[in-house]
Amino acid sequence: MFNDFNKVNNKKSKFDIWYNDNFSYFARGISEFVEPTIEIKLFYKDVYCPTMHELASAIKKLLIKHYPVIDTEHRFSVLNAIQNEIKITGHNFLLRLYDLMIDHTESINLRDKYPELERWEIHKKSSKFINRSVFDSIKSLTYSQKNELYELAKKEFSESYNLKDQLRYEFIEVIQPPVFKYYPVIQQLDMDGWVVYFYLLSMEHLDYRLRFEHIAEFIEYKFPEEDLYIGDIEFQAKFQKKFMEKFDNETKKYDNLNK
Repeated sequence: MFNDFNKVNNKKSKFDIWYNDNFSYFARGISEFVEPTIEIKLFYKDVYCPTMHELASAIKKLLIKHYPVIDTEHRFSVLNAIQNEIKITGHNFLLRLYDLMIDHTESINLRDKYPELERWEIHKKSSKFINRSVFDSIKSLTYSQKNELYELAKKEFSESYNLKDQLRYEFIEVIQPPVFKYYPVIQQLDMDGWVVYFYLLSMEHLDYRLRFEHIAEFIEYKFPEEDLYIGDIEFQAKFQKKFMEKFDNETKKYDNLNK
């Protein structure tokens, strides 16, 4: 059943490399290396791989919607970097979700493990746009519990429209279906578990947003390919210079039109 995971000719399989690279997610407080369990192998084969595969095309479409300038890029090295970033979207969330499900299985008190959980609940109340449908597929909760969780995750839409909250909601709408499809056991989470779940999902969205905002700026401000992997400090310094140059040029154009 697990032939694909076995070492062939003393070479590490994709699973071995993946497990070694991500061992910290599975360590559960153990410092020394531990061989993977059958549960971890099944998670990789039946949950992680198909979910990440299905997410790739969906994230690419969402990416163009959120950052249209990315669709104007044609340089091979930049396109390759974009594709690599697409491939890892959802990775951290899935591994943290696996850890959350182990907590659930072992009846870990999430409020002890996550002292910030109450603050996350309060933070959810400040979200200014989120759709009730996000919670409809959670089978383990009653209708009233879904409503309660929904109220934690939004503020009345009529009060204010927050674009960042809307983008986060659209991201959740893309991530959640394949996760529910390939990892149905998460339906067993209780209310605290769902609060942690949506916090982890929000963190995955934040990571997505920061990574692709960076790439969008790289493209919009016409950075050369050799700047693709420069450090953040150097990038910000060059970005500020390019931003001011663009601002000055736009100001001159405006002034000339109004002479």
